[in-house]
Amino acid sequence: MKKNQTESSELQRQSIDISYHSSEDRLNLRIRQKNKKMSWWLTRRLTVTLVQHWIKKLEEIGLPQVAISNMSPIDRNLHQEHLLSLEFDGPKQKIYSSNQVEAIQAELITEITLVISKIDCQFTVKHLENECKLLLTRKEAHALLEMFALKSIEAGWLKLPKWPEWLGINQILKDDQATSD
Repeated sequence: MKKNQTESSELQRQSIDISYHSSEDRLNLRIRQKNKKMSWWLTRRLTVTLVQHWIKKLEEIGLPQVAISNMSPIDRNLHQEHLLSLEFDGPKQKIYSSNQVEAIQAELITEITLVISKIDCQFTVKHLENECKLLLTRKEAHALLEMFALKSIEAGWLKLPKWPEWLGINQILKDDQATSD
């Protein structure tokens, strides 16, 4: 096993925090497990791609029906699952003072692997030889996805800039709209 590899069996006592650092224009993902503390940088491009891919995978995986005795099976939907996952113990904003944040050398994530099933989600981040694997329940996966989404919004990563009409981007947008009609 590699030095910084984390086994999913060790995940019983973990905490995950995500913060936006405007000076770096990056998200910092901090994972604490028992005596291990890891810190990872996510770029804007990687984060937005991750969230889009995660949403697509969740939508592709069919949710099992809920079976209640003496009733027909009840279909579930992703929107309902997400809201219920966040209802009681979803992500909460934590405000840290500068003396509360430990200085942990953050590594730039170069690879993310996301494997989603009907019951769980395996989330792996990697930089060179160091990696961290998290095995999350569907509920925990929804909470982590929500954290990434909220921080992306906080960072302003989803806003498109307004450029003048004469700049090329507007022509590209018009061409895209014409082909979609």
